Amino acid sequence: MWGYPVGKVFLQKKAPFLPALAGILLAGLCHGLFNFLTASPKLLLLGALLILGLWMWVIAKLEGHKRKKRPARAGKKSDKSDFLENKP
Repeated sequence: MWGYPVGKVFLQKKAPFLPALAGILLAGLCHGLFNFLTASPKLLLLGALLILGLWMWVIAKLEGHKRKKRPARAGKKSDKSDFLENKP
């Protein structure tokens, strides 16, 4: 979780200290919350939903970043992934 902001500022040639600190604090908070939720059988489902939500957030961030950086192709009719367009 903290590697994304560090990698982003590294590629932008900026100082990584603050994003790394914020990422580590956020990762620690999420990890502690997950441990708390999975310690109780009644809250176990919430722990799973926490992990699912975090992964959905990460995937959405990466997809959004990919769409911003991808150059538009001439004559492209849809926004499907390359592996779907090149079916045999």
